[in-house]
Amino acid sequence: MFSSKPKNIIYITSKSLAIKGDGISQTETLTFVPDSIKNLEVTNKESFKTAIFTFIGKVDIKRQKIVCVLGEDLLFEKRLEYTNVEQVKQEREKFISELPFNPDHIVCITLAKEKEVYFVATNKDIYTLAKDAFESMGWKFEAVVPIFVFPNLRGKETFSPEEIKAIVSNKKLIGASNFLDITNGATAIVEEKTPLPEVKESTTEKVSTDKDIKEEKTPIFAEKRPGFVTEHIEEEPETSKKEEPTVIPVTPKKKSKKFIRVLLVLILVLAIIGGGYYLTRHTGAALKFAFAQPTPTAVPTVIPTNTPIPTPSIAKKDVVVEVLNGTTIAGLAGKTKSQLADAGYTNATTGNAPTQDVTATTVAFSSKVPQEYQTEIVTLLKKSFSNVTVEATALTGSTDVKIITGTP
Repeated sequence: MFSSKPKNIIYITSKSLAIKGDGISQTETLTFVPDSIKNLEVTNKESFKTAIFTFIGKVDIKRQKIVCVLGEDLLFEKRLEYTNVEQVKQEREKFISELPFNPDHIVCITLAKEKEVYFVATNKDIYTLAKDAFESMGWKFEAVVPIFVFPNLRGKETFSPEEIKAIVSNKKLIGASNFLDITNGATAIVEEKTPLPEVKESTTEKVSTDKDIKEEKTPIFAEKRPGFVTEHIEEEPETSKKEEPTVIPVTPKKKSKKFIRVLLVLILVLAIIGGGYYLTRHTGAALKFAFAQPTPTAVPTVIPTNTPIPTPSIAKKDVVVEVLNGTTIAGLAGKTKSQLADAGYTNATTGNAPTQDVTATTVAFSSKVPQEYQTEIVTLLKKSFSNVTVEATALTGSTDVKIITGTP
């Protein structure tokens, strides 16, 4: 039958399906008919499944277990700062209600990173149809995960053998973000690592209707939160108090009173004799010094110089970008995000703006984004949008760049 664990991946985007990995001399790719996936809906499910079925029959690859990875253009994402469980539930319901495709097809996971929460959603029809086609031909879908959980691979179309191995071997991260296991949502840890993120010994708590919660130790949150990872704090053993050494005071021996009196008188006599001699020799010099006019001392003039203010230093990959779609054009935020990733701004998320009737594209920057980055981002936006406006007020909070797309 199958090997104990998958070695390869199936990578699906809105335009193609590809089999990549160990033992495959060249990537086998199926290019979908244009508009097979439109607005994240499969336009013709039967034709879509048949095309995949035919493709599998032509490729000369051994049937096996495999991990399916969904590309960025098949995902909707939203980030928020964690406040409380109720807030996360409300925001998640709002996020799902704003997705522009059939609610019955939506599957959504919740991911935790430090004190931030991410929602990642997709249309389950896309991977379900692919899964049915593959498994009817003897393959086995081990998991379906979003590329979002592998930050270093986002925006890439090709993966090295080492990167594919890192994906399929990360059991904890796959288990935490597996769309196949999720009906009511799940949580996972996403950590920036090199070359790929790895999950520490941790537990994903999956939220189910019967509140069946499984917990393990993870240094993420300091309190237990249903659906979130909890922090395990180990108490340090009390340090035993050291005994203070007993100090035994030593009383000096008393000298005779007569000796002390003689010594004091001798010191006084010597002081009087020495003082008289000093006054006799130095009175004149002392008076002359007292009435002499002080010689002015030149004070050096300090000439101020213009010291350049250092430009804030931040790498492009560390600039936190949020792209919100302000129109009814599906995938517009994802397209803009991909353009930013090509320019080096890979730490970006997408979502929908509060309204979808925006005409002019707006961009706001935090004070730590260098001017050269700001100019580059605005220039990039003007290539896709006819009307781009830069907000005068600087951003505050964890987001460095916020873009609301208008009409192209």
